[in-house]
Amino acid sequence: ESTGNVYWAARRLGGDTLGVPLDRPLLRMASDGQQTGRRRNLRSEAGFGATQSSDGGREEESRRGGGGLIAMPQRGSAARSSVSRRAAVLALLMMVVLTGHVADAALCAAGYTPSGDLCVECAVGTYKAAESNATCTACGTNENSAAGATVCSCNPGYTGSAGSCSACAAGKYKDTLGSASCTSCPSNSNSASASTDIIACTCNTGYTGPDGGACAECPAGSYKTATGSANCTLCAAGKYSTAVAATASGTCVSCPESATSPEGSPAYISCFCIDGYSWYESNTVCVECAAGTWCTGGTLNTCPANSDSPAQSSAATDCTCNAGYSGANGDTCTICAAGTYKSTTGADACTSCASGTYSTIAGATESSFCFPCPPSSTSNPGASAETQCVCDPGYSGADGGPCLVCQAGYYKVANGSAACSECGIGTFSSSTGATTATTCTACPANCVTDTAAIYSFQCQCDIGYTGSPGSCSVCGLGTYKDMAGSAPCAKCAAGTYLNTTGGTAASDCFTCPANSNAPRGSTAITDCTCDPGYTGADGGPCEPCGLGTFKKKSGSATCDTCDTAKYAASTGSSVCTNCPDSNQDSPAGSVSADNCTCNDGYNGPNGGSCVACAAGTYWVQNTTAGYCVDCVQGKYLPDEAVVGDQCATCPTHTDTAGEATGPITGCTCNAGFTGADGKACVACPAGAYKDTQGSDACTDCAANTYSTTLNATSSAVCIACDANAQSPAGSRESVACTCNAGYTGPDGGSCSACGAGTYKPTEGPYACTDCQTGKYSAASAATNESVCSDCIANSDSPAGSTASSDCTCNKGYYKNGAACDPCAVGSYKDSQGDGSCTTCPTGSSTKGTGAEGITECACNDGYYGDLGGTCTECPVGSYCTGGVQMTCPYYSTSVAQSSAQTDCTCSPGYFGPNGGECVLCRRGYYCEGGTTATACSGGGTPPLCSISS
Repeated sequence: ESTGNVYWAARRLGGDTLGVPLDRPLLRMASDGQQTGRRRNLRSEAGFGATQSSDGGREEESRRGGGGLIAMPQRGSAARSSVSRRAAVLALLMMVVLTGHVADAALCAAGYTPSGDLCVECAVGTYKAAESNATCTACGTNENSAAGATVCSCNPGYTGSAGSCSACAAGKYKDTLGSASCTSCPSNSNSASASTDIIACTCNTGYTGPDGGACAECPAGSYKTATGSANCTLCAAGKYSTAVAATASGTCVSCPESATSPEGSPAYISCFCIDGYSWYESNTVCVECAAGTWCTGGTLNTCPANSDSPAQSSAATDCTCNAGYSGANGDTCTICAAGTYKSTTGADACTSCASGTYSTIAGATESSFCFPCPPSSTSNPGASAETQCVCDPGYSGADGGPCLVCQAGYYKVANGSAACSECGIGTFSSSTGATTATTCTACPANCVTDTAAIYSFQCQCDIGYTGSPGSCSVCGLGTYKDMAGSAPCAKCAAGTYLNTTGGTAASDCFTCPANSNAPRGSTAITDCTCDPGYTGADGGPCEPCGLGTFKKKSGSATCDTCDTAKYAASTGSSVCTNCPDSNQDSPAGSVSADNCTCNDGYNGPNGGSCVACAAGTYWVQNTTAGYCVDCVQGKYLPDEAVVGDQCATCPTHTDTAGEATGPITGCTCNAGFTGADGKACVACPAGAYKDTQGSDACTDCAANTYSTTLNATSSAVCIACDANAQSPAGSRESVACTCNAGYTGPDGGSCSACGAGTYKPTEGPYACTDCQTGKYSAASAATNESVCSDCIANSDSPAGSTASSDCTCNKGYYKNGAACDPCAVGSYKDSQGDGSCTTCPTGSSTKGTGAEGITECACNDGYYGDLGGTCTECPVGSYCTGGVQMTCPYYSTSVAQSSAQTDCTCSPGYFGPNGGECVLCRRGYYCEGGTTATACSGGGTPPLCSISS
């Protein structure tokens, strides 16, 4: 049993180490190692502390001797780490080892009940309200609880508190365990008592919606006789209902006679008259539709314009078009267009006017509206205007007339407005009104006429003939004429000849034999001579010049041989072709480009392109052919087509990227050196490096590093400054590393943070600056004076102060909570610090608050004495102000402790203003002292009067 207790305690205290939950019940150990008779559900926290004792006091839980009390960790302990938990476990285990047993009697917490040595949760449906060893109690009727409950709750459908759960009333529900109130069903729905879910709320009669959802009222035109989620029932066709949320079919009212309505109609306005009837007397009676109208849905409709219908028509198709109009029944009736007419009603089409007539009248109802065309003209059926009447054959004119007869030399074979046609070339006619081309007479042989000729003398010489009218002669050899008239015959074109007379076209001229030509007007084949590149007798045949030969001019001459560096690769050449490349040559009479070979310094196939040996290579000759050789690495050759090795060495500290380098710019600086390509290279200075070949500049060592190495080839030479120091890029010595702002130390050395109460705004070896007096700072490594906080008002601190506590109240001020308040009037403080103010000596005070010394304590009015010294009451006959005693003016006096000159009043026998000059009382007056002189009078004269007189 003791082992079990230790196990559970260990699991509780060291749960995070042992991998078990941290909320297991614990057993409290007694100092004598025996069971205490109580069992508690203890809650562990990290660290050691005190536990609550059975009498409400606190027991010191430390281990004393061999049987001391093992401390349970308490909430709020400073030691909350897993180390403390392990320590507690080890201490508990040590206790077992030393004593051999563990106490296990403790009280089970509320919601728990004893089970052997453990406290277990109360079962579902039971509870335990207090810490005790009692068993759990079963929940009451309509109640339940979760495991480990300390109280029971009302079941769903019931409300109240444990022991008094009542069913939810009808129209309400509750779907949770607990004491919550029952929820009312949505509007217009209801439920049975003790309902446990919102879906128990069903819509009332006259309302519809999903169970538990919103219930909408049945709209007008419908009703619902039962509760639930069923849809509302529509009023039957021919009836209507204006009531909403109706609960019976009796709310549906019948429409008037000869009227009906759609199913579910919500109002009387939904009623409409049956077809053939329309509303009358404010839509209360349905009456028969009149002729010329049709009715449907209770609406009276007028037939379309220009149509009519019989009475009680019920469709638009009952309306038929009137005479003079055409269209489908019930549709738009279109007026019969001009050129047509219609004499009947209905959907028949309009009839066209006959051929030879026309009509301009739309909507014509008889054929008499069709008028005849003008003389010598006719028309197609349906003509709608006089302009559609066209002239007859033999006549011409605008459509609609007048039509004029065709003149002599003309004819017209068809109807229309076309002009009369001219008699053709070579014919003439003297007839008028001709309707056929046969009226045109042909001209004499070898003559033709222009069009529309009337007389025979208008005939002219035909093509192939030339001369005057009536005397036409044939065109001679080498000529032709392709138009009628007296013009001369034209010569055959160059390259052709004509060896016959009467040519009528250029195509009559014969083409010269192949590869020959002839001048214009040639009359025989021998006029054709061989073209350049061809040779042979005049008139042909002409043979091409052979390979390697050419002939520049036409004629019968022989062909010439091609010069060197030229060739003729085909027959019939008029010129020789230059070798393909200017750097090639060939023998005279060459017949192919293959005869062209490259010159020295060039390489390429015979007859192909010759490529010069590139810069960086040179040409050499072997036993069979020439070839290009690369300059070795480290050398260059800028020229092309160089014969023989003429490669030059690169400048110092440079190299080429490989072989065959051309221009000197191919010589680039080695790593660690820099300079322009092909130029002398300079070593990278200290503080820089270059790890590549080429003209790139040396790379500065990064900021916050330095290097003393020359011509460095890697960034590895760059040494890092102190972690709190910096240097510019490219630094060449360690002293370039200067301490950052907020740190101080020698250049190139170690940098330490500025302490509290100081700051350093710049980098360098400078010392940290103290915060000014009246300020303080707790920050280290500060870089700006802004970290120095101002002391509270009316306080000060030494330079370099590190905390607000270094700020003490100034002279004249004392510490009042967190503020320095001024010393009150009548007190002073003559030193820096948080001490209290000192009261001025008796009879003295300060002029205001914040006095900084006793010397600001001046005697009050009516007293005199030195500043800060003893103050004496001002005697009779004087007045005191500002600590100074002054005597009243002559012949005046004052009471003790007077504080102003105006306190001095004239003595008896004198008068004058208070504090001013006192004048002897005049004769006939008496003065009792003060500001007034009173005149003496007879009877009862005061004694002073005798004195003054």
